[in-house]
Amino acid sequence: MKDFRKKPVVIQAKQYTQAMQDHFVSLGKNEKENPISVTLDFIHDAKLTWNWHTKRLEITTLEGSHIVSVDDYIIRGVKGEYYPCKPDIFVSTYDAVS
Repeated sequence: MKDFRKKPVVIQAKQYTQAMQDHFVSLGKNEKENPISVTLDFIHDAKLTWNWHTKRLEITTLEGSHIVSVDDYIIRGVKGEYYPCKPDIFVSTYDAVS
């Protein structure tokens, strides 16, 4: 096999916090509308849904629907797509740009 290095690309990301999740939980349970479309203030154009039964945030990616767990980073990719990234992988892959 040949070695490859990831190209330096600047992405945008924000960590999904417990406070954000608590906000969705505080909206109250709605059995008739499950899941519901939701937005986060930092990504209005992402396709996000809140599932009342699992109390989980789901994001639609190019590969399908994925669960966003507390402390995951939500990344906007180079083509404007969104996807979740586990914190340990994010820290080992990305550095902050000044």
